[in-house]
Amino acid sequence: EDINDRLDGVDLDDPNKIWEKLDESEKLEFQKLVETGEIDKYIPKYVPWWDQNFCGSQQLIDEVNGQSTATLKTETYIKNMEKQVPKVNFESIQEMPKLIGNQKPSKIIKYNILNVVYAYSYALKYFRGDYSQYYDPFAEMCFLLSGNLRDNQNFDSADLAIEAAASSVNQHSMISVSPEFTKSVKKDVLKIVKGPREKLVTNGPLNYQSLFLLASITDLGHVFKLCSKKSQNKKHLERSDSENTPTPEKSKLPELNIDDGLFDTERTVKLDLALVKKTSKKLDFYLSWVHSYYNEFNQN
Repeated sequence: EDINDRLDGVDLDDPNKIWEKLDESEKLEFQKLVETGEIDKYIPKYVPWWDQNFCGSQQLIDEVNGQSTATLKTETYIKNMEKQVPKVNFESIQEMPKLIGNQKPSKIIKYNILNVVYAYSYALKYFRGDYSQYYDPFAEMCFLLSGNLRDNQNFDSADLAIEAAASSVNQHSMISVSPEFTKSVKKDVLKIVKGPREKLVTNGPLNYQSLFLLASITDLGHVFKLCSKKSQNKKHLERSDSENTPTPEKSKLPELNIDDGLFDTERTVKLDLALVKKTSKKLDFYLSWVHSYYNEFNQN
């Protein structure tokens, strides 16, 4: 029987139902694709939010009358950008003087932020932007890659900060994708720091220029806040044997290594609650610093 006939009437959004309709040779072939990594060839390329096309349709722009093309390009870009970039609550960002008084913040903060942003960028691309069910392993991956988040390491140059995070990938084979992937994330960090296209938003407020950096820190902070909130319930950190807790249906598909090494044999997330809370506060501080001192990135 042809596979199309077998899948007729099957809910294609349910991977378990699809798996049940495959014959043994098809299952073995799929298993091989997963184990060799060849499955990636059949997965649509993931484009992170900072690489999205915010310009919209050029043809539509050219057809609209009443506004200059340059002005409309800028408005279209900003409108699309605000839809796709993680939301930043500017009103909740504290001013730096409220945090440190009149003293000037350390010059190494900007380098430490780069170390953190590399970890965030790597994790986001690793999970292909869909980490709604993987907050804990997402946070754990960031701890593995960012010495600043994990051990409060400080860096005195951009190169050292980014390279330290990239080198950490080699120390944790379970999250390594490829040398090309690791290298590409370095470029992602630079894109995030540079922010939106300057030629389109130069005349706009400064927070558009720093938006990508603020958005990445905000997004990562959101992850850690969720981890902290869930972790306060001890049952979340332990495998519950309660009869009142329904057991989720186990996928029949071969396991991908999306969480290999990030969980122990009991499937308990290896997160230190105190460190998670401390990290949330650190990220709030970094938001304040970027909001007030973003121009430091334009200086040597």
